[in-house]
Amino acid sequence: GDRVPDDGSVGRSLVRISVLNLGCAILAGCAGAPVPQATAPGSTLRRRPPPPAAYTHFVRSQLHRDAGRMRQAVQNLESALAFDPTSPFLLVSLGEVHFEQGRLQLALEQCRRALSLNSAFAPAHLLIGRIHRNVRNYPLAVEALEQAIRAASESPDAYLALGDLHREYGRNTEAARTYERMVSTIPESAQARFLLGELANDR
Repeated sequence: GDRVPDDGSVGRSLVRISVLNLGCAILAGCAGAPVPQATAPGSTLRRRPPPPAAYTHFVRSQLHRDAGRMRQAVQNLESALAFDPTSPFLLVSLGEVHFEQGRLQLALEQCRRALSLNSAFAPAHLLIGRIHRNVRNYPLAVEALEQAIRAASESPDAYLALGDLHREYGRNTEAARTYERMVSTIPESAQARFLLGELANDR
């Protein structure tokens, strides 16, 4: 059966990073700025700002989530999706709440719905990787996190998650290669260099 997630502070921080970054995008959309609406190849969906009501329910969901009121967080995310049912961001946000509550199958379903709208939506691949890591399916976790990197190569989240996953399984060579890729793609990343140094000291 599903287990309550326990992938440490790295996993928890990734949730907050993705919510903060994409939440800012939704806020910009509601203020009237153009926001790219995720679309799948061949989709007829257009870029558009999200409905203000969807944003309102999203904000309420985050307030409930931060206060530990997960049932109300889910209800508000579902209400947001009623106003904006084709938002991969809202679908993955709902998946994250399910993940935090140990409802891994529901979390996976939300990610798959998001990817049906945009197959390159990196947060969905990232969350799928964390789900597979939680049930100790190393190959599928690696595959999902590699897809997240391909979808957003200049974002550090998936590199860090993948490197951490490799280290959890004692695959430090693979972890080092992941951090080296991160340095190559994001040369300003001090964190990747620190982690490479940490790995070198462990040898």
